[in-house]
Amino acid sequence: MTAAQSACRESAAGRDPKMLDRRSHALAAAGAVAAAGAVLLGGAYIAGSILEVPAPAGAEAAMSAGWEEVAGDGTLTADQLQQLRAHGWSCPELADLGLTLESARSLKVNGRPAIEMTFTADGERLMLVEQHPLPGEDGQPVINGVTGRPVAADGFSAAGSPAGAAVFGSDEHPGRKVVAAGSVTYTFESSLPVKSLPRAVEELSLLESARLARAGADPEPMERIVRGLAMFTRAGWSL
Repeated sequence: MTAAQSACRESAAGRDPKMLDRRSHALAAAGAVAAAGAVLLGGAYIAGSILEVPAPAGAEAAMSAGWEEVAGDGTLTADQLQQLRAHGWSCPELADLGLTLESARSLKVNGRPAIEMTFTADGERLMLVEQHPLPGEDGQPVINGVTGRPVAADGFSAAGSPAGAAVFGSDEHPGRKVVAAGSVTYTFESSLPVKSLPRAVEELSLLESARLARAGADPEPMERIVRGLAMFTRAGWSL
């Protein structure tokens, strides 16, 4: 076969409708993948940025004042919990864990304002106590929200520290965990420790660790993207 004949066959193959159709589909698929990747990365960048919003100045004073104004000392309604969230309290719903809020009340733990929330699901009863320090209070020990004593006094030791949030536990009390991060402390007590407790502890640990990781200056774009992708993964996205 001459060089001219070979070139002619290659030219004819290039004009083959089937081959052109396959090439078009391949290019279209590649374009779609690139577009999807751009959307995902863009979403991850935005999601990562959400975690960087700095806490307002005087947050502890605002939370304490909000507690005095809204909570007082007694049973809390859904509207009151929403008002507390507006003042900076987390009052987590935990609905994504299949838990239903049964009741909520305000109290003080070792002199600190606190919120106690009780959830139920499939025979499990999980209590969560969220507590914050008083304005200007620094260097206080981590307090067990159930007993009102320092975790060390209750025989608790650090069971893990995921990116900043310290988790305290005790073999003697497998159904009770304490999560401390920054100025907030969460105490969990579950009637069925192997059910929702591990996931609830992880969820709030990740939330508070993300808050602690906020930087005063804008982080690098790639850091934001990685943080956002991690948040998507924890939320059940398929990457």
